[in-house]
Amino acid sequence: MRQTIDNGYDMDWIIFQVDEEKTFTVNLNNPSSANYQLDIFDPELNALAGLGDNTNYSIVFPAGTYLLRVQSTSLEHDADQKYTLDIREKAKEGKSVVISNIGTDDNVEGYIDYGYGYKYRIKNFINVKGQLFDENGITVPNANVEARIVAVRNDKVYMESSTTDRNGNFIIEIPSIQEAAGKYAYTAPASHHYFDIIPIVFLSNGNVLDSNENSLYHFAYSTYRPH
Repeated sequence: MRQTIDNGYDMDWIIFQVDEEKTFTVNLNNPSSANYQLDIFDPELNALAGLGDNTNYSIVFPAGTYLLRVQSTSLEHDADQKYTLDIREKAKEGKSVVISNIGTDDNVEGYIDYGYGYKYRIKNFINVKGQLFDENGITVPNANVEARIVAVRNDKVYMESSTTDRNGNFIIEIPSIQEAAGKYAYTAPASHHYFDIIPIVFLSNGNVLDSNENSLYHFAYSTYRPH
């Protein structure tokens, strides 16, 4: 679900039904400066959990119906910036990926901190290099791995997949990505950099994988800032 909190009192509700006990990875990705929270209730509105934003949670949901609510933890909000509530069934095998590099345009490529933590910076395309492991830390050969990103403009989704080699290594290329909107700004010593923060998710056979990288800086442009 991708929505906005339009004012300090806005609350977004959805019904979440689980047919049998499952473990889900839950993330409320909130790129705005406001603080949002996901609340989980049973059908009688008894509170079960309150989850902060921008954190991956692994939660066991018994079979049943749940009410989920997203709201601001204060009156702060950003009506122009969408949050993403992402709930995916966790891989039953307990698989995970370790990303060693995400390449992109030569003049943009790098692992940097724009004030929101260290992330890979991308622009027009990406090449993802990583390795797939099982729950015991053993590499997984000949397995499907998929990478998905969501650009800010029009919430466009990009997804590509690959198969691991005999050592569990994989390379996934997303060859053409639309321009970033430039929702955020960072002041460098001689220029202003404009960028978006976008999610990157890895899956195997439709199940989300734990990963050491969960978001990217999508570079838009820079402007010269004279001294």
